[in-house]
Amino acid sequence: MVILFAILIFIVLAIIFANPKLGTFLIWPILFTYPHGWWYFNGFLPLNIGYDDLFCIALFLVVFLRRNIMGGVPIRTGYAFWVISGFMMVVTVAAISGAMNYSSVYWSTFLKEILKTGIFWCLFYAILHCVETEHDLRIQFSMFSLSAVTGAAIIILQYYAPSLAWPWQLPDVSTLVGQVGSDIQEVDIESRRAYGAFMNANGAACILTASLILLIGAIRLQKTLFSKIFHYGLCFVLLVALLLTKSRSGFLMLGLTMIPMAFIGQNKKIPWFVLAACILVFVLFAETRSAFMKRLSDIYNPANKEVSANVEGRIELWKRYFTTADLKTLVLGQSHVGGMIRNETESHSMYVALPTVYGIGGIIWAVASLTGFIKRALYARHSNNLYLRYTVVTCLWVLYAFMVYGATSDAISSNYPRYLLFYLVIIVERSYSIACQEEQFLYEDDIQQGEY
Repeated sequence: MVILFAILIFIVLAIIFANPKLGTFLIWPILFTYPHGWWYFNGFLPLNIGYDDLFCIALFLVVFLRRNIMGGVPIRTGYAFWVISGFMMVVTVAAISGAMNYSSVYWSTFLKEILKTGIFWCLFYAILHCVETEHDLRIQFSMFSLSAVTGAAIIILQYYAPSLAWPWQLPDVSTLVGQVGSDIQEVDIESRRAYGAFMNANGAACILTASLILLIGAIRLQKTLFSKIFHYGLCFVLLVALLLTKSRSGFLMLGLTMIPMAFIGQNKKIPWFVLAACILVFVLFAETRSAFMKRLSDIYNPANKEVSANVEGRIELWKRYFTTADLKTLVLGQSHVGGMIRNETESHSMYVALPTVYGIGGIIWAVASLTGFIKRALYARHSNNLYLRYTVVTCLWVLYAFMVYGATSDAISSNYPRYLLFYLVIIVERSYSIACQEEQFLYEDDIQQGEY
């Protein structure tokens, strides 16, 4: 298997070097089908750097050298560039500030957080410089969603046939590599949560819900019955995988997004279909219903009509983050690692993490990024291009879902939710740019025809 894996890595790297734009399309199936468990146990690279990190770095170098330096593609220093660069600066300052509070023993952990954010920067720099036309935008949009569906299929496989999906299981819940899968199958089904390709159930639920919304937006653009049925099937796969994650944050994200979409969205029928499908699964499948109720009982106990200790503990955790944050932390931040060291766990809320983990710089970055996002989305929303209009409206709904998810999860510090956030930024930025170009072309045509 190691030899096959090495051959696969060589092939993908060769594609990246031969065609960097194609590499930016292939990066999503790489990220969403990454076998974390298998790679972890083999530990091929220092600091447990994964092959997804390797591809991101290679992709950046090829894009920068071949497209920017040799190909003459100008470096795009617009909105998306400053969003990803600003986040890199915020994380770096917060990590340095946090590292100063602890002995040198922890410094490598803080350094790894900076390096991981740098890899994010490399990835989205490359994507930003490889989406030039509506055709490129369509492929990026499709590859993200289809790759998420592939990851969803792996989650389903991991849940129903764990012995076949051991490469994608988390190290702390999987058996040793090479051991027969019978031991995995003996685990009580109620204690087995589906992590699959996304490694963390909450992060997986975030991506699955977002991809479901993206596909809902794509269905309206389909012209043939076969294409619509195909997209409905993909939505069903995502919905099943989402339910199997048993993520309460994911359920909250799905419900609080589908309900307003069903009433005020442009395509109201599909959100109602999703809600009806959830109810149908809940009614027909006793095992899923039991698991769902068990997860909800950790939030509210209907027997005694009291909020559970889990919720009370979460509120106390949020209070602790603000209580332990000194003036230096609120100004410069302490980084995700520093917050966990000081408070023994992560904040479990993006809105708590922004001021107490990333400081005032994090708040400024978030407000500026959100303002720019909405401004560009609303501009492209009034474009004459139907595809651009539906794309940015869908991205606005996904952003809303992301903000709902962030209420109970530190989405800004988690890898896969961050992939989603910066992906949305790139899609809206390029949609805005293409809309501006098309408007300029229309204006020039009108000038030539003497209408101005």
